[in-house]
Amino acid sequence: MKLTRRRKCSDFTNPKPTCYTKEDLLAFSSDWNSEHPENKIKNPKSLTKQNLWIELRKRHKTIHEDLWPKKTRKTKKTSKSFAPKVPNEWNKNPNSWLSDADISRAMRRYEKKFPKFHFLEPAPIDFDTKDNYGRCAYSNLCNYSYSDLAKKYNSFAAIFNTDPHDKSGQHWIAFFVNLKKGEISYFDSVADPPPKEVKNLINRFAKEGQAYLKNKTIKINYNKTRHQLGNTECGVYCLAFVHHMLINGNFDSFTQERIPDEKIVKLRAYFFDDVNGVYDSI
Repeated sequence: MKLTRRRKCSDFTNPKPTCYTKEDLLAFSSDWNSEHPENKIKNPKSLTKQNLWIELRKRHKTIHEDLWPKKTRKTKKTSKSFAPKVPNEWNKNPNSWLSDADISRAMRRYEKKFPKFHFLEPAPIDFDTKDNYGRCAYSNLCNYSYSDLAKKYNSFAAIFNTDPHDKSGQHWIAFFVNLKKGEISYFDSVADPPPKEVKNLINRFAKEGQAYLKNKTIKINYNKTRHQLGNTECGVYCLAFVHHMLINGNFDSFTQERIPDEKIVKLRAYFFDDVNGVYDSI
């Protein structure tokens, strides 16, 4: 049987030997024993997690353990055990532009790791548009307020496309708010100023934040260093920015010195589980 590098876990913990819990493995062994009485796993409850995983791996003829639920029980719980795989399009073009779905899948790991962090689904630049009934037309962001977010979360991030909802997409930009500290950070990998729609949002959040934090001065950051020189990595730059703000929190340490495209390309294999990928520090 071909043994391959084990999958990365969705919560960044990567416990050995697997992202599955002992309970998950017991459920898989129960399914296996029911369907294969001639080749049962004996006394699975008495086995350690390591040995139970080994027994299951011997019996399943799949290359990767994340395929086990497809042969037995497929549940939402087990399907969320692993980091998102690289999109299929990357097999043909490793530098494919990130889609809305790609960004959402990558950010869900951070919401799992940081329960007090909230990420808005990728939004078009006309996110603030409302329909004739006063409802958000293209993004729930039009109803978000600083105070409502701060009552539930410590930090909030959004990634926008500079195209409106009815266009194919042009460029990704990011917005991060430290709700407790009163700091709003805007990031564009090519260092352009924010579009007027995002500028209005920043001003609104700054005003609301100042009121919520009882007249505390809200700090607003804009990056002035151009990082991206190519035309494919803006989405990955945005993911790296949000990661940095959650882990490090220092805006200047990410934006002052240029991070070249070549380094960011390698981080694709950090955010998405590339079975044959090369990992780089972040």
